[in-house]
Amino acid sequence: MLRFLMHRIFVSVITLLVISYLTFNFSSFIKNDPVDQSLARSGFYQEEEGLEEYRKEYRRTSVEQGKHLSTFYFKIAPSNYPSQWSPALFQSEQDILSKQLNQGYKFESLVDNDGIILENYNEVKKKEAFWYLPKVHWYGVENQYHLWMYSALKFDFGLSIVDGRPVSEHISEALPWTISLGLMALLLSALISIPLGTYVASFRSKMKEDWISTFLYGIHSIPVFWLATLLVVFFTTEEYGSWTNLFPSVGIRPSPTTSAWYRIMDSLSHLILPVFCLVIHSLAFDIIQIKASVKRQFLQDYVMTTKAKGVGLFDLFMKHILRNALIPMITIFVIGIPVIISGAIVVETIYNIPGMGRLLLESLYQGDWNIVMAIVLLSTFVTIVAFLLGDLLYAWANPKIRLSR
Repeated sequence: MLRFLMHRIFVSVITLLVISYLTFNFSSFIKNDPVDQSLARSGFYQEEEGLEEYRKEYRRTSVEQGKHLSTFYFKIAPSNYPSQWSPALFQSEQDILSKQLNQGYKFESLVDNDGIILENYNEVKKKEAFWYLPKVHWYGVENQYHLWMYSALKFDFGLSIVDGRPVSEHISEALPWTISLGLMALLLSALISIPLGTYVASFRSKMKEDWISTFLYGIHSIPVFWLATLLVVFFTTEEYGSWTNLFPSVGIRPSPTTSAWYRIMDSLSHLILPVFCLVIHSLAFDIIQIKASVKRQFLQDYVMTTKAKGVGLFDLFMKHILRNALIPMITIFVIGIPVIISGAIVVETIYNIPGMGRLLLESLYQGDWNIVMAIVLLSTFVTIVAFLLGDLLYAWANPKIRLSR
């Protein structure tokens, strides 16, 4: 058991590191200059300050944020490339130099002694070769990815590019809403699907079972965004009659002076439709899977033997069938955790709930990649922990599973 657990933790850590690097690396392809955005947020513009003053402030901010460092522990590049860009070099100038270097020009012929691109670089540049041998540059721990991951372990994801607030503040405000939605949806789904799935498995009529399965598959096939929109249109307004205005309209009242948990308790009526939307979408699939799992157990030989010993149906189900049928159920509910997280993006956006899903979508629109990377890393961590917990629950549900192998 311990050997298996250590192996799973090792694989989980590797998976988390790979996904974190891919997420971090994707942000480097975005053309927005984070240093330029930081200066603009603080009211520092090139048009007002002049190029000299602006470049000085750009250099200071770039070094302060570590943007002048390499993105990873090492880099393999042609030998005409510099080991690092100058911290005073604008993102647009780096793009120009990259194009020239890709055409075979030497870096030294394009910049001055401070590593700044020459104004007349088109006139003085010299192409010395059509290709260059690759060169390995080693940076050690002094790179952007290492510093970002080290800070992330301390729950420090830097500052928001849009408003300058710490990313951890944005997440701590949004996380309670998503946790509340997810836990309520997961708990209700389990409390409803287990008894209903067991009840459907007890049907002897094949026709009735097929009709119910078809109905459940139909519900599960409804897209979340369409179901959420229908619930808003028909149950939050009086447009189709006063009897349809059953729930509050979408949106949560802003209240910056109170905590998120207090606002959640104060806005429970606003969460009924979002939770219902998440539950009804996952409920159909859960009932079908539980029904199939319980039905398989009813056909096992031990059920007939236990019945022959005079054990009642309730005791037979609670002590034997349910325990053996739990393994597929564990899979269902473990997979349900990341599914509900992804569904929260749609539901929180439609119902205007200030959770992680809406925060992620708004950050993508605004190009706030510090928040995007933090949310992706946290979602990956939650998913990995959920699957690891599922493996441990397998051992509890059925000790015959040899996890040590």
